Amino acid sequence: MKDKDLTIYLFAITLFGLLAVFSSSAVFSYYEYSSKYGMFIKQGAFALIGWIIFLMIRQLNPVKVIKYFVYPFSLLCIASLVLVLVKGREIYNAKRWLNIAGITLQPSEFFKIAAVMLAATCFEKDGRILLKNPNGSWNPRVIVNLLLIGLGTGLIFLEPDFGSAAMIIVICWLALFASNVKLRYSLSLIPVIAVIGIVFVLISPYRIQRIKALLQKDAKRESISYQIVQSERAIQNGKLLGVGPGKSRQKIFYLPQAWSDFIFSIIYEETGIPGTGLLIFLYVMIYLRIFVIYAGVKDIVLKFYVFMMGWLLVSETLLNISIALGAFFPKGMALPFISAGGSSFIASMLGLSLADAARERNE
Repeated sequence: MKDKDLTIYLFAITLFGLLAVFSSSAVFSYYEYSSKYGMFIKQGAFALIGWIIFLMIRQLNPVKVIKYFVYPFSLLCIASLVLVLVKGREIYNAKRWLNIAGITLQPSEFFKIAAVMLAATCFEKDGRILLKNPNGSWNPRVIVNLLLIGLGTGLIFLEPDFGSAAMIIVICWLALFASNVKLRYSLSLIPVIAVIGIVFVLISPYRIQRIKALLQKDAKRESISYQIVQSERAIQNGKLLGVGPGKSRQKIFYLPQAWSDFIFSIIYEETGIPGTGLLIFLYVMIYLRIFVIYAGVKDIVLKFYVFMMGWLLVSETLLNISIALGAFFPKGMALPFISAGGSSFIASMLGLSLADAARERNE
């Protein structure tokens, strides 16, 4: 693979996403903005901002960017998460969004990138994480980083956004598992993570209902998980070749968030296997390129940053598609580079800009 491959595939998936947003949101945009192009234009502006950030940051030294900006960026994200809980916009009983100068932002999307930076800077040159220095004193860098990750993740839990918080925990664990940290330490965290997950499911009745909806196939299922049922109907309507671009029936106010969380369902309904096959091909090529970069990076901090960034995007992609197919309960997880929304797209491009910049250090 050539260095420019990642940029080419990112540009292709950006265009794919813009077309998907236009098709899935045209009806809603007409009623909301009196123009079927309303959401498409907004997403186009977000895409432009994301690409400007990507093209600028990829020119910088990624090691220095992470070293000097990890703490200011992390503290800014945490401050935004606090502000969300105080003055955030509440949608569907969750405070996850901030309105700033007429623009809605989701700080948790940016904290994911900050958490990846913080976790990556915990590693020593030999791939280990040292809680204590050789002289027996606590390692302040690692302690501060872990506290910041814990604080930000806790604030995301309070929104509540269990999916994003769980994603951060799992990605950090994967990095720990792939490092030179003793295997027994990594494995010992599995039951802890599992218990935390079970507790948060049990204390939230609506999460229990969503799990039941996955198992039920009777008439009651639609009343419990309306989104999943409508998403599955979109997939069924698409059959093998789709109903045709722009001809989705489910996007006409049947499937909620058809342009965002469930955009994959609309893509399949309209384009079938050919369209979703092309989308999956683009994802595979982008993620393969990320892990090729990871394999060649020599700087340990940068190496683990690229590793975690890659798995973060892969996990978000797989989770969103699983939800659309009815294999997982709804979690409000955007489909990277495709779903409408500026925070997800801009944060993903920000994260990948450093990964792409890392290729310059592979030689």
